[in-house]
Amino acid sequence: MNALQKVKLTIELKKQYDLFKKESDSLKKVKITIEMKRLYTLISGNKVESKIIDALNAIKTLLLNPNATHEDYKKHLHLVELIEEHEDEVKDSELYNEVVELLDTDKVSMDSTQTVPLEDLKTLKSSNPTEKQKEAGNYKKHKIKLKGRLITIENIAGSTRSNIDSDGKRWTTKMKDHYGYFNGTLGADGDHVDVFVNSEANSKEIEDRKVYVITQN
Repeated sequence: MNALQKVKLTIELKKQYDLFKKESDSLKKVKITIEMKRLYTLISGNKVESKIIDALNAIKTLLLNPNATHEDYKKHLHLVELIEEHEDEVKDSELYNEVVELLDTDKVSMDSTQTVPLEDLKTLKSSNPTEKQKEAGNYKKHKIKLKGRLITIENIAGSTRSNIDSDGKRWTTKMKDHYGYFNGTLGADGDHVDVFVNSEANSKEIEDRKVYVITQN
């Protein structure tokens, strides 16, 4: 492919991208995305880069799907690993930044609660969701922001957390600290990465404290 052909394809790709941003119909957006992928592949001529673009598009589609399940997320784990492996190659692309923005702003969450100060969590109450709501994740939660990261709190300190284990037995535990997850993350189990937040510290104290990472096998 000569330089002139690449310029023409790049102009067409930009047109498709502009159409994508203006389009509101989800089906038409999918068709535009497919065409953009085709054009990008032709322009780049790079099979590895093409695979990463495909992965980014797949993750973006997943994040925008309000009916996506934990199983859907698990099926896409290998794509997340591929993106992380080649992050330096695509981190400046608009598509990559769109996916990051989706994750960081939590646009995919069914819970649109605004962030609250850490100190205010003690005055709030945790929801008491049904088993179906727990599975779907569509129940009232609270959000805080610490060290620049958005965190969704599922259980406030003092509340009771319960579920059913793999053997069908119900377990219950009283939370000593706030429990939730980091938004915009995906753990090896297909869920967000869990986090405990000290319930006795205030926002400033938390900012100055260390963060400990625990890896479970």
